[in-house]
Amino acid sequence: MYTYGLILVSDNKEKVLFEASKRASRYGNHNVSSCINYSKEKNLFEDTVKEMISMYKGLKKASENMIERFDGKVPEDDYILNQLKENIKRYENGSYAYPEEWRLVYHDGNEFEHIDDYKYFEEIINKNNPDNIYLLIIDIP
Repeated sequence: MYTYGLILVSDNKEKVLFEASKRASRYGNHNVSSCINYSKEKNLFEDTVKEMISMYKGLKKASENMIERFDGKVPEDDYILNQLKENIKRYENGSYAYPEEWRLVYHDGNEFEHIDDYKYFEEIINKNNPDNIYLLIIDIP
């Protein structure tokens, strides 16, 4: 099972649950397991966001560590080594494979944006009414 966080902005909880399910269903089977409102549970919301952002950094760090282990020990054209290097490029461009690399996304009404930097999360908070910001935990079988 895979799990990711989805941040949505909505004026009520029932509407945001419907929208979360609609957005998540774009990619198939899923379960919305939690719904956290920023204003009502600010500490839990922010702690969860920070943890999920750190998971993105962990993806990159794991690839960097593996490259270091392979460096000089395998041919330059080694498939795994080159795949690790490609992964780092993707991560740096904010491109993550669904569902295994998704951690935290924001849906602006049109597109999914990965929140792999806390500054982007702060922009969302500053541009929206905190009462209308929700974090939904999406589980994928």
